[in-house]
Amino acid sequence: MTLVAANTLNGANHFGGRFFAPSMAQKIATVIEDKVRAPYMIALAAYLVGASITDVVPASFAFAAGVVAFMAAVGFDAIQGDAVSTPVNPLAARLAAAQAKNDALAAALQVVQARLNQSAAERESLAVELNIDPLTGLQNRRGLDAAFAQHGTDTVMALLDIDHFKKINDTLGHDAGDRVLRDFATRLRAALNDSLPVYRIGGEEFVVLFPQAEMETVAALLADFRADLKTSNVVRNDDAITVSFSAGLAMVEDAAQTFDAVFKQADERLYNAKLTGRAKTVFTDEVACEADAIAA
Repeated sequence: MTLVAANTLNGANHFGGRFFAPSMAQKIATVIEDKVRAPYMIALAAYLVGASITDVVPASFAFAAGVVAFMAAVGFDAIQGDAVSTPVNPLAARLAAAQAKNDALAAALQVVQARLNQSAAERESLAVELNIDPLTGLQNRRGLDAAFAQHGTDTVMALLDIDHFKKINDTLGHDAGDRVLRDFATRLRAALNDSLPVYRIGGEEFVVLFPQAEMETVAALLADFRADLKTSNVVRNDDAITVSFSAGLAMVEDAAQTFDAVFKQADERLYNAKLTGRAKTVFTDEVACEADAIAA
């Protein structure tokens, strides 16, 4: 073919004053030649390695970008002589070239946006998983910290601990212990009518936040739940496990109180409940003297 593609600046071929309509191949070459070439190749390279621009592996991305650049260069050289010999208006040629650039840029942006959307969805899914305890399906300590920050004053924190849980693990095995934890979590959620989230913060300890509540009301609710546990056992083959729990309550009385301060108070009262016989809920410090006497 004797014609040579030229004058890419105006998007058309110019031979002796005559203009020729650019072919689709030339339009693509013009796009690659112009400033859109860099983002287009970046988007294609990101697409090839299957990752967003922010999380690509440098070596894989460099290789993919090199492949795209090489193919673009070869393609551009191969289509230099591919021109349509039908004369057209130069303005129409410019418009056609501009449209080709816009189409190529739109395609590149779609690729990038798709990868960004996928990355955002993956991050959101990962964030949810990080807040969930895999054994019980309850939220974990990370979720509790976030929830506490959203609650105001007059929120009661209830810290629950299953009594003699180590003995269950030691005598019946960890499978039985896991079954107790799952069953306890399910029954506690049912006692709350799933109206409040329950958090497992480690081992056999659980936390519930009661917004705009009174200590006596929460203590009464936990007493009812404790009584229900006595009438229903967790079964492991032929072994029946009776489960009870101790609890300590603390009130958020000041918006300036930190999570650690409220949790410490609830933990101290839980400790008092265990020292004074277990299977009870403590929400004042009046039992501290008695607890200290027993400990001594």
